[in-house]
Amino acid sequence: ANVWPIYSSYNGYSDLPWRDCVMPFDEYYTALQDVGWIRFYEYGIGATSPSPAWDSQATLAQALRESKLGLPVMIRAQPHGGATLPLGLFLLAQNDFWYLGISTGWLDENWQWWSEYDKLYGHPLGPAELKSDGWHRSFERCQVFVSNDLSTAKVIL
Repeated sequence: ANVWPIYSSYNGYSDLPWRDCVMPFDEYYTALQDVGWIRFYEYGIGATSPSPAWDSQATLAQALRESKLGLPVMIRAQPHGGATLPLGLFLLAQNDFWYLGISTGWLDENWQWWSEYDKLYGHPLGPAELKSDGWHRSFERCQVFVSNDLSTAKVIL
């Protein structure tokens, strides 16, 4: 009835384990295939969680897979000195029905409007690619780069 649940979970995939969970995402998604729902990343993807090294490669790998599957996703990320890193990581995986919010916490006063929200990045021209220097993805109006360790990003308009 026009209500979509939002699931925040730390499961892994059968072939991409992250945590030892009762049900891997493969089974989770199959069980929910006839239900409208949204995947939620509570602490961002990559190195944008409260502890930057915390499973950063695993969350990016999961986000890239979910993008390929066409799942709707919401991401709330920490700013880490600005919006560029969480935005760059988001854009690596971004697809239709993907949403990003950047905040320092959960209360109203922890949220602000970032100038990056107002920019037009265009549609992605292909999936993200891992090269020797890091992750790259091209959009109609910008180029995105994120370092191999997922700690720095550039979004060039």
